Amino acid sequence: MSRFRKSGRREVPSLNTASLPDLIFTLLFFFMIVSNIKEPKSKLHFEIPNATEIERLKKNNLVTFIFIGESDESINGKSQEEIQVNNQVLKLSEIKNYLLKEKERLPEEFRNQMLVVLKIDKNAKMKKVFDLKEILKETDISVVNYAAERNRKF
Repeated sequence: MSRFRKSGRREVPSLNTASLPDLIFTLLFFFMIVSNIKEPKSKLHFEIPNATEIERLKKNNLVTFIFIGESDESINGKSQEEIQVNNQVLKLSEIKNYLLKEKERLPEEFRNQMLVVLKIDKNAKMKKVFDLKEILKETDISVVNYAAERNRKF
């Protein structure tokens, strides 16, 4: 028969952390797959003009995208020029209220930093663009960027 000793102190075994990196990477991959980047899909058809000097935006959470292009529906065989703000196709008269609501949604310290990115068809009528710029002035949005494609020369 064997003897059991009760003398001596017993210690709690240490925690095995060998599987901890696997858990962390699993969570990281999960959040990378589930999260999405805020860039609305265009419901309009447009060709972006070419440019030689292009910069990427730093803060994407303060950006509102405005698209000007031709819609899918045509009236009397002609496609109609529409304005899309983020994911909604709006009339020119509705844009001011929408932008003011977007500005109110931002925290107080970022409201004056809100910027608008205009993605405009290169064949769009400039009257619509000028009217849109007047609305942007009325809503106190002073930072406006124009989207363009890089002019590729080989």
